[in-house]
Amino acid sequence: MHKKVISIEYFTGSRFETNKRDIEPIGIFSAQSYWYLIAWCRLRADYRNFRIDKMTELSIQSERFDKQHPKLQDFLKRTQDQEALTKIVIMVDKAAFKYIGDQHYYMGFLSQKEFEEQVEMTFLSSNLTGFAHWFLYLGSAADIIAPASLKKEVGTLLKKISQRMS
Repeated sequence: MHKKVISIEYFTGSRFETNKRDIEPIGIFSAQSYWYLIAWCRLRADYRNFRIDKMTELSIQSERFDKQHPKLQDFLKRTQDQEALTKIVIMVDKAAFKYIGDQHYYMGFLSQKEFEEQVEMTFLSSNLTGFAHWFLYLGSAADIIAPASLKKEVGTLLKKISQRMS
C-alpha cells in the first residue's frame, strides 16, 4: 500500500459549499446507490465517509502518512453497529451470477467468495425490505444464508405475490 495523502475538493450539501480536505484513505465501498471513500479527515481529525459523486477534484499527494488505520472491513463493522446496518449473506448460482451485472453495488455490496458452483456475496443494508425485493429478482438461483429476518421478509413478499396471482 502506498499510504499517500489525497487532497479532495468536496461539495457539502448541507452547507452548499465546497471544502478542501486532505485525507488518508482506508477504502471504497458502495451502499444505498452511492460509492463512498472512507478516510481519516485531517481537517476534522476523525474518520469520514465521502460520497464520491460529491468530489469535485481529487489529487494524490507525494506526502505519505504513517498512521495505522483500521482495515475497511473493521471500519464497516463499527459503522454497522452504530448505524443499525444489517449484514446479509447470500449464495448465488454461478449460472445466474452473470445476470446480476452492477446491480449488487447498489445494495450495499461488500465482498464475494467463489465456490465450485456458487458465489457467496456479503452486503450491509439499512433496508431489509428493499433488499428482499431485489433478492426476488434472483428467483430460484439464490439462497439466503443470513439473516433469518431477511428470509422472513422474502417469505412475506412471496405470500403477497401469491395472493395477487390468485
